[in-house]
Amino acid sequence: VVMDGALHLWSLLALVLKGVKYTGILDIIHVVEYLWKAVNALNGEKGSANKQWVYDHLLSILKGRTGWVIAELKSTLNRTKRA
Repeated sequence: VVMDGALHLWSLLALVLKGVKYTGILDIIHVVEYLWKAVNALNGEKGSANKQWVYDHLLSILKGRTGWVIAELKSTLNRTKRA
């Protein structure tokens, strides 16, 4: 089953397929799109380090460090607002 990261969908799936063996596959396409939007907003679309930034943050998310990525984005946003 391929789905995005919406927790309520995964919970519903577990309920609907209770007793059925299945493999859940996380669709990360939207996550990558959101990361690109964030880095382009921060650095502009021509930022030379954008690709590495997206790679690093996506890797952190895939390693279960989503909270860290969110906290870093909030911190960056707060610094940008003060500047």
